[in-house]
Amino acid sequence: FTILSAIMIFYYNIQFIRADNHYLRSKKPVNDNCIRSWQDIYTAVYLNPFFGYYKDRFFSRSIGCLEGAVSKELKARLEKEIVSLIEHFDGQKKDFHLSLSLAAAKSVLNHDNYPEYQKEAEREFLRLQDTYPGISSVNRYYGYLKIRSGDYQEAINILESGLLKLPNLDEFKYETEHKRAVMYEMA
Repeated sequence: FTILSAIMIFYYNIQFIRADNHYLRSKKPVNDNCIRSWQDIYTAVYLNPFFGYYKDRFFSRSIGCLEGAVSKELKARLEKEIVSLIEHFDGQKKDFHLSLSLAAAKSVLNHDNYPEYQKEAEREFLRLQDTYPGISSVNRYYGYLKIRSGDYQEAINILESGLLKLPNLDEFKYETEHKRAVMYEMA
């Protein structure tokens, strides 16, 4: 029993270290190679599927790569991979971050190829706004969805409502990570 426990602990810790190594490599893409960065974060999720942060980062990286992709082949490949992961995570229990990441991923997919995901993303953004009314990042992603669909006035209304949720920067006495995050959100 002791040997089995030691093997399990060793294996779990090695997997976590390997996943973290791939995650750190994904943060520094070589020559702006989005695919390499994306493959590293995908490997981190595969090696440690229980750590939600990797999942959230994976969707963020996928969205960034998809929006920056120039070739149709690369866009199609990334969309296919994103859809595959959406289908994998959709049936699972989701926390706020994974729900938001899934909705954001659905919202960036090509509307002509995946119209059902656009509708699901909108429903999920509305649900998240109702469940977490004080979190402005929901408004940001929801506003981007409206921009992509060409509903600019609605996007402006959603984004302005998100800005109203941000805390007053004058209340921060010191330069903190949270203050920088709020300033980034306002930009």
